[in-house]
Amino acid sequence: MKKYLLSVLVFAFLVACGDDGSSNPVVAENSSSSEQEDLSTVSSSSVASSQSELASCSSIQESSSQSKEASSSSDAQSPVSSFVQESDEKSSSSVLSSSSEVVESSSSLDKTSSSSRSNETIHKDTRDGRVYRVVLIGEMVWMAENLNYETQNSYCAYSSPDSCAKYGRLYTWADAVGKTEEDCGAGHDCGMKKNDYAPGICPMGSHIPTQKEWYALMEAIGGQNLSAVTKLKATAGWADDANGSDDYGYSVYPEGMWFGDTDVFHKGEMAAFWASTEYSADMANSVKIYKNDIMAGPENKSFGMNVRCVLD
Repeated sequence: MKKYLLSVLVFAFLVACGDDGSSNPVVAENSSSSEQEDLSTVSSSSVASSQSELASCSSIQESSSQSKEASSSSDAQSPVSSFVQESDEKSSSSVLSSSSEVVESSSSLDKTSSSSRSNETIHKDTRDGRVYRVVLIGEMVWMAENLNYETQNSYCAYSSPDSCAKYGRLYTWADAVGKTEEDCGAGHDCGMKKNDYAPGICPMGSHIPTQKEWYALMEAIGGQNLSAVTKLKATAGWADDANGSDDYGYSVYPEGMWFGDTDVFHKGEMAAFWASTEYSADMANSVKIYKNDIMAGPENKSFGMNVRCVLD
């Protein structure tokens, strides 16, 4: 009989946990009085347990519902999606920061550049306010115009200011390296036979290139040959249709060379530049760019040549 009553209670418990919401146990109508007592006894002893189990069942259902909601919320913001979102936010922040740096860099470039060439900017001579284009070739930044800073021993071709404005000035070697003729002019050895640093008459922050730096330029453009020299020459001004392609914006014009008291020679055919490296008491190293060739070698210190500076 007790087994029967326990079965009834289990059935009632299952009904209570079911979907129909029923919580009243089913009891047989034709039970005897003893059975009623047994039922009463069992029921009274089991009511608390049944109520506790019903509460537990309700708790389980609530917990299950909360679990589903939590699972749904977790799907909306899973660890993977959270990582991706965080990464995206970091990436976005990085892009904004990078963009800001680019803008700042671009702003700085705008202050110093007037060209669309990616390798070009400008350098200002604070002594007279002139601004010179400079270009990156290899690992060095070279002045892309001839120096036009007036000194006591500098010279304009044909004594023409227009020539100086277009081609720069011609300097003796002593003048170019910032020395007097008495100390370093023709006939005077001033101990500059090594590839020493020499600011000379270049603007602050630049210097006269050494012979070694001239060779580095030649190596960067492909050597001492027609193909290489074409990359340095300007696209106009050369005689016999020997204009260059000016690949680097170096823009070499053929001003020629000044021989002391005489006028300029080889105009239209050659450009000549001083190096800071002394060769002897009478001579210093130089570089000459002809229509079809580049030559490095010594020349008389009293000759007048152009100056191209290199940034420090």
